[in-house]
Amino acid sequence: MSAETRWTRRNVFRGAIVASGVVAAPSLLSACSSVGGDPLAKIKDGEVVRIGLSNEPPYAFDDGGTVTGESVEMYTAILKELGAKDGQIETSIVPWNSLIPGLNAGDYDLITAGMFITPERCAEAIFSEPDYITASTLLVPKDNPNELVDYTSFIDSELTLGVVSGAVEKDQAMAAGVDAANIAEIKNLNDLKSELASGRIDAIALTAPALNYAAQQSGGEFETVEPFVPVIDGKEQMGAGGAVFRPADTAFRDAVNAELAKIKGDKARWLSITEPFGFTDNEFPAEQYTTESLCQGEA
Repeated sequence: MSAETRWTRRNVFRGAIVASGVVAAPSLLSACSSVGGDPLAKIKDGEVVRIGLSNEPPYAFDDGGTVTGESVEMYTAILKELGAKDGQIETSIVPWNSLIPGLNAGDYDLITAGMFITPERCAEAIFSEPDYITASTLLVPKDNPNELVDYTSFIDSELTLGVVSGAVEKDQAMAAGVDAANIAEIKNLNDLKSELASGRIDAIALTAPALNYAAQQSGGEFETVEPFVPVIDGKEQMGAGGAVFRPADTAFRDAVNAELAKIKGDKARWLSITEPFGFTDNEFPAEQYTTESLCQGEA
């Protein structure tokens, strides 16, 4: 789920979605919200605060008309701590590559999509501190017929690895030595699972929580391999994700970070938010993973 700078514009899909107080309400938007503006002031004034996300379970997704996910629930809880009321939070589901352009255009006030913190993205927006860390894994057909292990399984082979368009997995795979001809970029995980089920690709690369959740939901059709940490230029690439803000919204980012620190200071509370989506102690963000170090490519 990570670095790429080829951002595109997008058309926002808006629906009337209610989830844990998260609502998409165009009528409220037209009545009492404005494009852009100070999100903290919006919260104080009772205006709608808008969240941008993309369908990628278990971080953020529309579950039969209910918007939920680890990132959605984490930052909905934080926005409520900052004073947002039920009915004051709107969600916009958009294509992954459109998230940061839409944020910077003022289409929404923050992104809660489990987005990896990378130097490339830090040049376009600002991030909260990490709310999770994760290794990578592969989603494969039941019993792993090709005995895949990690990216190196695709080197000098006729196998095809599927990745989400705009995500870091393509760059990681190529850094590991996989030829671009062995990589298929698909717009979202649902389409990737269809390609895997049909045999047009041989595995999907993504974060461990995302693919473990996909395997659990597959009814035994898919499974995951042992999680692994990609290595680029001799450095391990443990993923770490957070919320994303416009560069000017430092006060909003800082307020969110203050509430996030309280949650991370109480692991039981962190787990109460994340465990329903397949997260464990393994994904709890260690102190060494800071936004500053991740933006500098040092973590």
